[in-house]
Amino acid sequence: MEKRNNPGSDEAIEAGCSCAVLDNEHGAGCGWTGENGQPLFWITSNCPIHGGLKDGPET
Repeated sequence: MEKRNNPGSDEAIEAGCSCAVLDNEHGAGCGWTGENGQPLFWITSNCPIHGGLKDGPET
């Protein structure tokens, strides 16, 4: 899987991401972590970069 910038990060927004910036703390995550300790993100379903991902972005 190719590496994607975190949802809401400046790099992702510049590439066309439409996920929430503030809710994702500018790419740092939404404040929760998954079972593996990785940050979780709010994903916009129609985001051209992150929408439709089943396992979330690779970080």
